[in-house]
Amino acid sequence: MCDAKKEIQILKDAGFDAYDFSFDIWWDSSFDTFINHNDYKKRAKELRKFADKIGIKCNQAHAPFRIIPKGGTKKDTKEQFKRIVKSFECASILGARGIVLHPINEFSVKKNVKILNQFLHYAKKYNIVILVENMWCWSEEINHATPAACSHPDSFNELLDNLDSHYFKALLDIGHAE
Repeated sequence: MCDAKKEIQILKDAGFDAYDFSFDIWWDSSFDTFINHNDYKKRAKELRKFADKIGIKCNQAHAPFRIIPKGGTKKDTKEQFKRIVKSFECASILGARGIVLHPINEFSVKKNVKILNQFLHYAKKYNIVILVENMWCWSEEINHATPAACSHPDSFNELLDNLDSHYFKALLDIGHAE
């Protein structure tokens, strides 16, 4: 498992007063976050205690990427849903006020609203705000970014207008916008 304490200490030593904890590093399959373990709550509490001791806060977290795994089965989607819920719980333990949850790029705003609303209960339960990021799709055919759910201000606003504004907020990812 990647040593989160060591990495958080590096951030603190570099002068940061907060960190963003990712529960899924999709580009590095060797990275193993503690939501994949039975003692995930204990691990989150230990990390929170360490961070508090050195004086750095978890200001936000990232839920596992892709609510519905591309090409996945219903079982894969169910397992991903469980991981996302665990990430909400752990983010709350770590002290994060918000957790990033990406809309599904290729789905309509209406379908994303329906899917994202499935997490509202857990946002309330763990007292955490769901931060919805702007997204894009990539076309291999033209080797260029293409429109997606929330890739344009109109679709992003439409999505947010149809979600509970107390528990869902916009998070503009500059890298995604680029």
